[in-house]
Amino acid sequence: NAVFRNRGKGGLLIVSLWLSAISFVYTAAWIIIGFLISVLLAYILREKKSLSDFFHYLWGYLWRGLVAAGLSAFRWLPSMQMLLHSAQYTERDIEKTLFWSVEGYHDMILRFFSNNSFGVTANNVLGYNYYEQIMLASTILSMAFLFHNMIVRKGKERIFSVACGCLVLVAVGTKAGALLFNLGKDLTFRWTFLLIFGFILNFAFAFEDVMEQGRKRWALVLIEFIAVGGILYISFQRLYKVYGASMTDGDLAVSVMTYRLCKGLLLIYILAFVFLCFIKGETQKTAVSLCIFGIICVEVSALNYPTLNINRIALPKAGAYTMDYFSPGSTYAIQTVKTKDPGIYRMERTLICGGNDPLMMDYYGTFSYGIHGSEIGEFYQANGLNDDNGDFTSRIAGNPVLESLLGVKYMLSVEPLNEYGYQEVDQISVFNEAINQEDAWIVNENQFAFPIIYMTSPENAKTIERMLGGEYNAGEVENLLQCIQGINISSFQESSIAGSINSTEKGLLLTSIPFDEGWQIYIDGARMETKSVNHGFIGTDISEGEHTVLLRYTPRGLYLGLFISLMKIGRAHV
Repeated sequence: NAVFRNRGKGGLLIVSLWLSAISFVYTAAWIIIGFLISVLLAYILREKKSLSDFFHYLWGYLWRGLVAAGLSAFRWLPSMQMLLHSAQYTERDIEKTLFWSVEGYHDMILRFFSNNSFGVTANNVLGYNYYEQIMLASTILSMAFLFHNMIVRKGKERIFSVACGCLVLVAVGTKAGALLFNLGKDLTFRWTFLLIFGFILNFAFAFEDVMEQGRKRWALVLIEFIAVGGILYISFQRLYKVYGASMTDGDLAVSVMTYRLCKGLLLIYILAFVFLCFIKGETQKTAVSLCIFGIICVEVSALNYPTLNINRIALPKAGAYTMDYFSPGSTYAIQTVKTKDPGIYRMERTLICGGNDPLMMDYYGTFSYGIHGSEIGEFYQANGLNDDNGDFTSRIAGNPVLESLLGVKYMLSVEPLNEYGYQEVDQISVFNEAINQEDAWIVNENQFAFPIIYMTSPENAKTIERMLGGEYNAGEVENLLQCIQGINISSFQESSIAGSINSTEKGLLLTSIPFDEGWQIYIDGARMETKSVNHGFIGTDISEGEHTVLLRYTPRGLYLGLFISLMKIGRAHV
């Protein structure tokens, strides 16, 4: 941005925005918008030029931002289309109220003083570092200067400072704003990177003002810190009163520790600024810079101490063992099973971190079904797997009948698994340095697991559809297993599965692959109609005889994204 403004290097700006966009699929749009807002504010607050120059500058940045977004379309457009058509978006019943509860606002304010993410429950305030939050360095300083620019700026500078503050408040202060800035995903603050941008931008302009005005601003700065201290104290007391009884001893201890660190940091800041009042001349600017840099380092270190030093990166310690980097035994067990059985099947773990586990640890699981097309929402609803908030990432593991029908052949557990159809076949143990002990996992094989792709008669297909609709008993699985015929897999990749089958009768080809318009089914080279069967999975008709079968997946929006990217490459070249 600085190079573009001062030297006119528009090509470098395009490249930098493009690299940012393809690096963060979720926030590609907001990267462009966020940079645009920052550039405009920087121009308006600094350049002091005519209105025509401003619009010329705006157009120069805008078309370069659009080119950068277009170049990244091949990467984020298919993912965006999948997410917007998924059950997570289309099947949610969001409460239609404008504002949060009083406790919600106290919770939000208190999170500003921690390295916590916006959206984790209030019980976990001040003790966690969620992986999706960009660390908001010097949060207390940013909060202290929240209204600084609105007070000291004048004219159009004040107007834009107020507008920036209002944008941030709308984004997190109302449910409608949260939905808007989270692209309709949910009502949490986890995707609101605009909030972080707003605070950092506000702090930068406020710090510039303090540097230029020097001692004229000390009284205002002290008042701002005192106000922030009062907000912190009131918020913590209110939150503890509401949630304290439901917090575990460990959570409460961490929260209290971090709260005390915040109060200590505020005192350090106030003393530091009082000390700087006695320094004059050019030495003052150097001292201010060193002071700001030092206390930012102290703040980041202090607020991270409770998190990092008790291994609470994203979850309570008991649950953190199940994450891939806390559970080398789980990772090794998955790789061992895949080496011994290189076929195509589903695998699950009894202890998991979240819906991204299959992607993070490279196994075919069922946990992330909810990110697929809205058709899979029917399966979740029929089996009562979505919660009251419409969360379609509920875990299927724990229901042996559904696991068998969906092809879960192996279940990894830390305790003996006494469930229908499973028997222990291996034990794998690796020393886990994070917990300083052996990390042992048991490999359980499901003798009733269906193939991921199989065929059966229309009568049996109706029975399977009923069972996947939530009406079943365990004994039916064994009987149905004798009435289906799996295909002989010759090759499989992430986007294609090929095989053959000798069908003894006309029937249906069924799968446990969630329905998506990107899937295409070919039998003997002829493209078949891809149907949504069994409440949200792909399938098609198949005739009697010997056949070759090919399933191929092309993400929706891929070709459109490539076309847009190529068009933008031509535009950037021109």
